Amino acid sequence: MTKKTPRTTSEQKIMVLCFFAAAVLLFAGVLVLAMGRSSIRFTWTPQAVEATTTATFAAKPNAEELPARFVQTSVEVTKDFTPETDPTPTATPVFTGKARGQVTITNNWSQTQPLQAGTRVRSADGKIFRTQARVDVPVGGSVTTLVIADEAGEAGAKTKGTTFILPGLWAGLQDKITAVAASDFTGENSEPALPGLTQTELANAQTELLATAAADALPALQKLAPEDFTLYPEMIATTVTKRVGPAAGDPAKAYTLKLTVKATGIAVDTQALTAAAKLTLGAAVSSDLELQNVNPTTFTYKVDTLDSKAEKATVTVKVKGTSKPSATHPLLTPATYLGKSIVDVQTLLQKESAVGNITIDVTPFWTKNIPNDASKLELKVE
Repeated sequence: MTKKTPRTTSEQKIMVLCFFAAAVLLFAGVLVLAMGRSSIRFTWTPQAVEATTTATFAAKPNAEELPARFVQTSVEVTKDFTPETDPTPTATPVFTGKARGQVTITNNWSQTQPLQAGTRVRSADGKIFRTQARVDVPVGGSVTTLVIADEAGEAGAKTKGTTFILPGLWAGLQDKITAVAASDFTGENSEPALPGLTQTELANAQTELLATAAADALPALQKLAPEDFTLYPEMIATTVTKRVGPAAGDPAKAYTLKLTVKATGIAVDTQALTAAAKLTLGAAVSSDLELQNVNPTTFTYKVDTLDSKAEKATVTVKVKGTSKPSATHPLLTPATYLGKSIVDVQTLLQKESAVGNITIDVTPFWTKNIPNDASKLELKVE
């Protein structure tokens, strides 16, 4: 008896081929998914960071002071000025509008006090007057300047000798920096207006010449500075040793002011200054950032006090630098992106103003999410 071999129908062959093809496709899909990768690239623009601090520089510094060398030279500066014309009241002024007059502001504090235009002075009866120009009141000195009442009315017509406080100052300074009426206050349209030099404009002229003196002295002072110390242009203190020129109240169409100035340069140890600046700036940046660059040539300096005999000075320094992300910054950590969609990653990165040129690539192309496996993510920051 002959054994019959089962016959495979065409339908069965097609089913086998389809099953085989599906298996191949499934295997290929698994393989592609297993090999799926992604990359995130972006640039980080260094961000500016700054802070203001007061530093003490000394020739023989203690642990809290910074080393410096003090060098001196003398310069002469001269300039011709054209005076302003200030109104001077008549013996019996006619009052109109807002009261105005000159006040003398005296500084019995340990530092020069700058006062911006618009600084308030207040009389005992509560009347408010405002200065009309910026003045810098020197230590132990005084400046006379014009003030105008906030409100119109003859109640603002104060007499010479009226005292005022400066309510905008810290309470502890209000008894050290005071103002007194230098003359009777009058109305705004009092006549006649006579020419005369005010103490304020003479002080402003002197301030201008002192700045010129500091600039003129800079080359000579830099040559005197020791090799390992740097003298920055703003680190120069000036003192007038001789003045030739008019006095307040002198009538003049023009005048010449000549000063002999002692200029003291404070040459600093740049390495010590940079190290101190890094500490100050380090406290100003967030924990996920770190300083990238600190350059003392970009700092601004203002000499507050100088003791030439002790060779010590206090200086207000605005320190500046740039920051970059630290290794622990969330945007530099792969875990931040795992499993997120491309859209979510794009949104996350765009929230950071320092980030730019964002490129996100994911394979296979139909995948819309970053893999959950950190080893399959390339993260590159420039």
